[in-house]
Amino acid sequence: MTRRLAMAWIALAWAGAVGGATAATPREHAPEALHPLPDRDTVAAEVAAVRSELDRGLVGLSVPNAPSPYFAEARWTRAFVWSIAASYGGLTRDLEERQQVAAVRVRVGSPTHDDSGLLGSDDVAARFDPGIESSPTYLAHRTWLAQDASFRAAIRAFSRKEGILARLSVDVPVPDYGPGPGPTVRLEGGRMAVGVDTEGLAAAVRRASQRFARFPSIDNGEVHVAIVHEHRIVATTEDLAFDRTLTRAIVAAVADTQAPDGMRIDHGRAIHLHEIPTPGPDFDRQVIALTDRVLTELEALASAPMIDEAYDGPLLFLDGAAAQLLATLIPSQAHGVPPPLSESGRVLELEPAWQRRLGKNVLPPFLSLVDDPERDPFGSYPLDAEGFVPQRIRLVDRGTLTSLLMTRTPGRELRRSNGHARATPALDVGPQISNLVVEVHGRARSQRELERELLRRAREDGYDYAYVVESLRDDVLLGPPPRDSAATLAGTGKVSLPLPARLWRIEAGGRRTLVRGAMLAPVAIRVLRRIRAVGRRAQVHRLRLPVAGYGAADAQLGLDAALSHTVDVTVTTPALLVDGLEILVERGERERPPVLAHPLRDDDATAAP
Repeated sequence: MTRRLAMAWIALAWAGAVGGATAATPREHAPEALHPLPDRDTVAAEVAAVRSELDRGLVGLSVPNAPSPYFAEARWTRAFVWSIAASYGGLTRDLEERQQVAAVRVRVGSPTHDDSGLLGSDDVAARFDPGIESSPTYLAHRTWLAQDASFRAAIRAFSRKEGILARLSVDVPVPDYGPGPGPTVRLEGGRMAVGVDTEGLAAAVRRASQRFARFPSIDNGEVHVAIVHEHRIVATTEDLAFDRTLTRAIVAAVADTQAPDGMRIDHGRAIHLHEIPTPGPDFDRQVIALTDRVLTELEALASAPMIDEAYDGPLLFLDGAAAQLLATLIPSQAHGVPPPLSESGRVLELEPAWQRRLGKNVLPPFLSLVDDPERDPFGSYPLDAEGFVPQRIRLVDRGTLTSLLMTRTPGRELRRSNGHARATPALDVGPQISNLVVEVHGRARSQRELERELLRRAREDGYDYAYVVESLRDDVLLGPPPRDSAATLAGTGKVSLPLPARLWRIEAGGRRTLVRGAMLAPVAIRVLRRIRAVGRRAQVHRLRLPVAGYGAADAQLGLDAALSHTVDVTVTTPALLVDGLEILVERGERERPPVLAHPLRDDDATAAP
């Protein structure tokens, strides 16, 4: 595929994007030939050197007539990355590399009033390369330089913030930084990943990518395996130090094509893993089945009719689409980070909608929402990004909002962390869910009953048909849509939803038609109060999401960033029947079909085995 195959040759290269470094290894080298991750004693030596510099900076950093530092932290990550991709039977990427990045953040002033919370102040943290090999002396030196840079940036931010607060009538209702978790030292050292059969994985994706020849209507495609084995370390001036080693992998098939009317369409699916995939017959079958499913669904979508009119009746989200819907709405609107401060005052349109809804109804009374970090290993973590033990929280109890996803940044109503600060390998830090579960109190319905209720409600709205959303487009996997007409602008208090990937029009007589060209209009999170019915069967869906908060990374990432800028979560939900969403017709100019025919679109061509 032209867009994806033209991507940068370094897969998942977060370090290059944020100021770190990478070290590629020639293909003939085995993973064991790479420099090992530091052991526990080496990590302890690095932490001691870094903490010494942080403590020294806390005392020694000063500028006349400027606030003094009161807190500093350092984070650094080292990782092995394997990235393998194939298209039409040929390898397009085959890499083993080391990546590493570090960041130091200094806060000036006091926890009550510091330099944080400004719109556009993300550059206060200073990033640098911690080195492939462990060297406490080198790391201390770079920490010293980064601490000085962060301190100067924090002073500038503090001065700007003071000017805004003095000029505007802005309430400062809560402290800027909450209490920490207390002294904690948990250092285990990095654990080397072993047994990565890169040659076997490369052969598997090549075999799976040969399936594209069976689908000559598909223009481009790629089968991809990416693995990140990372070791991250955190040290602060509050006697906090901890590390974690984590293996994350993704097996994906993505493809794009052009419909007869010229619309560019893409599609993709992924298998999310917490372990290194092992090539073999079972893995081959799994990857081929995934590839065939993507190609079959894309082929059907390209030949599907366009919707011809907007629709504002009820929608049925099957469990997979329901999980994506909740993952889009809940994290962005259910956290406690206050809205940022700009030159014009608080940017209230960035305030999460649920921050002012504690104690009020946000869901129907027959539904509850629980986030449980221990429920599923995929979304679990021993300590959050700020060193807190994650807590099981009941976000919503029988329709009433009772809690929020809290980090160390105090909110209007809740002031303490409940352990929901998450960090990505690229050192993005912010609130996020772990294992989100929809609990149903009362009647649940079968698929047939849900569809009958859907059509009944649609008739009340004047429609003799309705829509079932099977899945939403995976923007984290696919990146931005391949056409400008697929973009919608969100209004104040609204959240833009992904495009429907698989949308069915159903009629009272039982006829079902797959359709394309639909967009979901931006919605307010209050739409969740209009969930009218739920299915009987709840399923667990693994997802990878960027951290939430107003400084969050763009969710339209693409394969090269699908692991580096996300965290692992699960959403357990049944199907949801929802009123109050609107389907819009996507309108735009289409490209002409290619002048040169696809090389496989030949009656005499022989399909690959």
